[in-house]
Amino acid sequence: MTTHKTSKFFFLAFLIIFTAIGWYAYDQNQKEKTRIAHEKYLKIQEEKAEQGRIESIEKAVREHMDALKTVLKEKTNHYKKQKKVLKQIIQAENYETPEYAKSTYEFFTRDIAPNLRKESAEIINSFVEADDSLSKVLNDIEGGLEHESYATWQKYHKEQLENYINYFTKEEEKLQKYTDLVTFYYRYSKRYTVDMVENNFIFSNAQDEITHIELLNALKTEP
Repeated sequence: MTTHKTSKFFFLAFLIIFTAIGWYAYDQNQKEKTRIAHEKYLKIQEEKAEQGRIESIEKAVREHMDALKTVLKEKTNHYKKQKKVLKQIIQAENYETPEYAKSTYEFFTRDIAPNLRKESAEIINSFVEADDSLSKVLNDIEGGLEHESYATWQKYHKEQLENYINYFTKEEEKLQKYTDLVTFYYRYSKRYTVDMVENNFIFSNAQDEITHIELLNALKTEP
């Protein structure tokens, strides 16, 4: 092989090797760019998924909180309207005769008192239903029950539930006092007369009058 041919051979070999190296380097660079781009895409998708997860949690908490507030407002307003009948049920005109007294007593014990207790129980149960519903929704979302929004819900739920339990505990005490008075009117219906003009009771027994005043005073101390 002549010197000229040898030089040409080495030149071609070098060119081929250099080109191969260049293409290899280019290919590796493209693969690296593709890998980086793919990782960036995955990261963006993960961030979107995470943002969507958080928004779903916050939306669920917000909707349940708003729904509970609405239910409590509506049911409590209805309860307050219903309990206005208590002031009417103890009016003297409802006990003009022993028969009236019996009828009023039965109406109170059969309908009024049970219905008020039922409504108060339903209001308290609204808290249980709301918490169960939210828990089921968040349980289907990864980390839903560990998110700070759920902690906010639990704090609100606990505080409001305690407030309503305290309120209805006092309401039950008040209802019992009405029960005592209505029962008194029924039990001693033959020991008083009713002045329909003044709409008040006239007792023939002094002790009955004292007891009556005590029962009325017990109600007057209620807010």
